[in-house]
This record gives sequence, C-alpha cells and structure tokens, in this order.
Amino acid sequence: MAKKKAKPVQAETARQKNIVVLRGTEEWKAWLDSLAETNNAPITVTIEQALREMSDRLKHRKPPRRTP
Repeated sequence: MAKKKAKPVQAETARQKNIVVLRGTEEWKAWLDSLAETNNAPITVTIEQALREMSDRLKHRKPPRRTP
C-alpha cells in the first residue's frame, strides 16, 4: 500500500505574510547572528523583542501577537 502524501501546512501560513526582508552584508549578518546568540533566541525573536522595547521606549501602542 502506498503512503499518503503529507498535507502542506497552509492553514497557518495562509494567515501569515512576510512583513520585512532585510538585506545586508555578510558582516552585518554575522553581527545579527551574534546578537541573537547573545540573546539566546532566534533572530526573529530577537528582532521582535527589539521592536517591542523600542515601542515601549517611544510610548507607542503595544503590538498585536506576531503569530497565531
């Protein structure tokens, strides 16, 4: 009996979109990797935390949840 194909994960990704794409040099990427490692979190989480801190510092409204 043949194996059934796995269904693609579209339910989650249908609600999510790419928001930001950052271009940079290899040195900048290495710096960002190092920052995320120091933060003990993935790059996406590190950037999200930085944006939340900036939002708080500027007394801007709190962001909604990034992912469902």
